[in-house]
Amino acid sequence: MNWYCIYYKPNCFKIVATHLSRLESDYEIYSPKLKYFKVVGGKKVEKYQDLFPCYFFLKTDEENLSLIRFTRGVRRILGNYRGDYSVIDENFINSLKSAEDEDGYIFFENDKKFEKGENIEIIDGPFKGLTAQYLYSLSSQERVAVLLNIANASTKIIIEKHLVKSRA
Repeated sequence: MNWYCIYYKPNCFKIVATHLSRLESDYEIYSPKLKYFKVVGGKKVEKYQDLFPCYFFLKTDEENLSLIRFTRGVRRILGNYRGDYSVIDENFINSLKSAEDEDGYIFFENDKKFEKGENIEIIDGPFKGLTAQYLYSLSSQERVAVLLNIANASTKIIIEKHLVKSRA
């Protein structure tokens, strides 16, 4: 038995799981869930979501894949254009499982800490690759204010915290 990655239609996970339960073979479904905190209305709220939306991992025998491929709600099984299915390394699955807490969630906290005046790099978005100077975090802690030097003029911009990294 190997692990495979199943791509399913949005909001169809329960449908797919129900149809898979009707198979007369051994299988294991693993859909890692993410737990994080978000500031909503000035309060820190616990949120949950799939780590890989519209994907789950399935441990089964290869001969079952043709049935699974045509299960209601399944879009496809990850593989190449010739129809060869990609086997997911068991160590990868085990590393995801080991990162889970006692409730079965992988906890994510955006804990990037910057010092005022620190040079940071913007890693995505329209300013990707540019260097800026960190000013402060906004109250939501999910955005930061940075000083960007564009065309010999310093401009303060507000940017999502996950879009920047330390220049060290």
